This record gives sequence, structure tokens and C-alpha cells, in this order.
Amino acid sequence: MDTYIYDNLYISVVIPAHNEAENLPGLIQEIDENLSPWTRGYEIIVIDDHSTDDSITVLQEIKKRYPNLRVYRHKSRLGQSAGVYSGVEVARYPIVVTLDGDGQNPPSEIPKLVEELVKDKSLSMVVGWRKKRSDNIVKRISSRVANLVRNLLLKDGIRDSGCGLKAFYKKDFLSLPCINHMHRFLPFMFQMLGKKVKQIEVNHRPRKSGKGHYTTIARAIVGIIDIAGMLYLKHRYIPERKKEEI
Repeated sequence: MDTYIYDNLYISVVIPAHNEAENLPGLIQEIDENLSPWTRGYEIIVIDDHSTDDSITVLQEIKKRYPNLRVYRHKSRLGQSAGVYSGVEVARYPIVVTLDGDGQNPPSEIPKLVEELVKDKSLSMVVGWRKKRSDNIVKRISSRVANLVRNLLLKDGIRDSGCGLKAFYKKDFLSLPCINHMHRFLPFMFQMLGKKVKQIEVNHRPRKSGKGHYTTIARAIVGIIDIAGMLYLKHRYIPERKKEEI
């Protein structure tokens, strides 16, 4: 008989990916190796954001070895946030974990995030904090500046909002509006809903293959626009409507 650390814990791992054909096989193998002895109930969902490389062919081959892998493809390129949202929409299980398709987020961190989420019933999200990032110095400095500006304006107290490693409840996520670049502001958006968010330190590693999709300048420009959008959303958002029938 199979034995698991958790018998009644069911999670969906969502991976948004674009042109990550070289990174996905190893990443999916690592997820399976880390979760298969940990819980009987898990699935891996890859949302391919209309890749132009061999990602779909590679994923079709991987599916033959991993029956709990589900693959979806956007009919046009929609961006990482749309990939996350699409993955959560089709998730079968109540707890969702996201991580990036580039392999920089170690799958060994998944159990730590989920265990932190389920042991504290007041939490709705646990987000990773890449205290020691494995990126070049320009990217590290630009990310620190971006986080500083975001904290100054949004006052969410999150050290690393852009970390792909997040664990949360599907029902809470689906109460959020689907907007572009929301994946970088999910902790803030959860807090906007009155949900409790916790951040824990996670490991980070260098990208093995491929390259990122944003230049430093482009990311900065997009970040400024996005923060302005979040401020607008915060001031226009109607909170939970508590009511009673008379």
C-alpha cells in the first residue's frame, strides 16, 4: 500500500509557460519527485502561452510518463497573468500552487508553502520571498527598486511580490478580476479583499536555458503603469457586501 505524508491534501500546481521547451521536462520531473511521496492528490497544469518553440511537442511526450499532467494552450499570446488565471480556472483541487516555467523556482519548496497555508486557517495565501536571488546584478537591483517603490505606494508590506512561488485557495483567487500583469500584484490584491497573506523565504536558482521576456527598462515602464492601475483599483474596489434579509 502506498503511504503519503498527507492522505487528504489535494493541490493543483499551475505553470504558465512561454517558449520553455528546454526547461519544462526537468521541472515537471522535479515536481513529480517532490510531490509523489508527499500527497496522493496532486495535478500539474501547464498553460502554454502560444509558444513558438517545441513546447507543445515536448509536453505531449512528457504526458505519456506523467498521467497527472494536464496541458492547455492559449490560441494567441496573452501573457503570464492570463496563463495563471487560465490554470486556476481549470484546476480540480481547492489549493493552487503557482511557479514559473523557467525552472528558477525549486519545486522542493512547494510542500513548505502548502503546509504553511493549511496549518493556519486564517491564511488565504503564502507567497515566497527570494531573499537570495540567482539573477544578474542589474536584475537584482532593479527588482529591489521596484519592490521599494511598490511598497511605498501600495503599502502592502510584501518583500517580493514578483516571486512565482505562491500557494492560495482557488475560491479566493477566482474572486479577483482578471487583469494583465496581475501575477506581480496578487498579494496586494488578496489583501484588498481582506485576506491574510504570509511570506516565507524560499530558494532561487539560475535559469538553465532560454531567456526572460522583459528588458529591465521595459519592466520598469510596465511596473509604473501597473502600480498606477493597482492604486486605481484599490480606491474603486467595493468591499465585501455583508447584508441580512429583513
